[in-house]
Formats: sequence, C-alpha cells, structure tokens
Amino acid sequence: MNNRLLLIIEKMNDCLFWRCCLFMTKIDKVKEATIELTIKNNGYKTLSTRKIAKHAGVSVGYLYRHYKSKEALIEAIVDEHFNEFQNVIRQIIKTTPDFEAIVQAYINSLFKLFEKDSMKLQFLSVIINDIDFFTEGNQEKRLNDKKDFLYSIYQKGIENRCIDPEKVNFIMFVSIFIILPFSYLTKFYQLKQTSLNLITKEELIESKEQLIMICLDAMK
Repeated sequence: MNNRLLLIIEKMNDCLFWRCCLFMTKIDKVKEATIELTIKNNGYKTLSTRKIAKHAGVSVGYLYRHYKSKEALIEAIVDEHFNEFQNVIRQIIKTTPDFEAIVQAYINSLFKLFEKDSMKLQFLSVIINDIDFFTEGNQEKRLNDKKDFLYSIYQKGIENRCIDPEKVNFIMFVSIFIILPFSYLTKFYQLKQTSLNLITKEELIESKEQLIMICLDAMK
C-alpha cells in the first residue's frame, strides 16, 4: 500500500471520527434538552419536538431523523437508564440468591446516578410517576416486557421470606421497588437544594442505608 493511499485512508478515518463526535454531541444535546424541559414542565405532555429542538440548538428535521416522535425520544432515554439498572440486578442475581443484596444493588445504582447526574434522576422520577406514559401505545408493551423481569425479583423476595405475598402483591412490590426510591431521592435532592447546603458523603451513605431499610420494611 503506497503512502498516498495510506494518507487518504487516514483522512477518511479522521473525517468519520469527527462526524461521530458531532453526531454524539447533537444527540446528547437533544437528550439533555428533553430532560431539562420535562423536569421544568413536570411532565412531557406540553412539550413539542419543535420546543425540544430549539432548546437543544438543532433543527426539527435532525430530531425527526433519529426519533419519530417526542414519545420515542423519551422512551429511548428511559430505556437507556432502566437497562443499566436491569443489568446491575442481573449481575447480582447471577452471584447471589439473596433478595436483600438485590435491593441494595438496585438502590446503590440509583445513588450512583444521583451523584453522577441528579437531573437524570429527577427526569426518571417525573416519568415514573406519569401513569399515562406506561399506558399509551407502545409504552404499555414495553412495561409488559419488563414485567417478567420484575416478577422474577418479586418471587425471589417471597422465596427469601423478605416479602409476605398476602400483604404485598406484585403491583405493591413494583411501587415499593421502583417508585418509592425515586420519590425518596428526588425529595432528598430538593430538600438539600432548599437548604443550600452541599450534600456530604456521610449524608449520602446514611440516606442510602435508610432507603434500603424503608424498602425492605415496606415489603414485609
């Protein structure tokens, strides 16, 4: 291969690299805009693709090239994070049958997200508390797809005698396991913002342990 051909290939690779960087940067801006506007409006109902595109500094056409609707965009962001949580739990299940360890791993992953990006945690909390999101169109199918996974965790809790099925049915378990931790962390964040005090590492550890105990006690 001559030097001229090598130079052409190198330039092509550089071009592809920078195109990928630009693509990712734009997509990230779209996602961040969606997260910010959803939190600001306490939901996505009043949002439009035009508002999201304007806030992200991209064209509406660019947004539609990647997402067919605002719902598809929000679904993609939600799935991205829930798949991470799901993978964390699956890894724990492979190594231990202990239900308490599963709960701890899930809450630990939430706190890691909280420390890394509290805005995304607030966004997920807003979406989780929006019943319409899980009952309209494809979202209902997506929820059903996750139902088997959540039910397997519920069964583990019963087997470990951490859940009393006569007191806590599957729907209640989902509320405790999914909704309660998000609500707790969102309130914790808002409280600290109001007080204008920085959140210390000790406070995070204490809150994490408290939330684990609250969840486990609520399932008994």
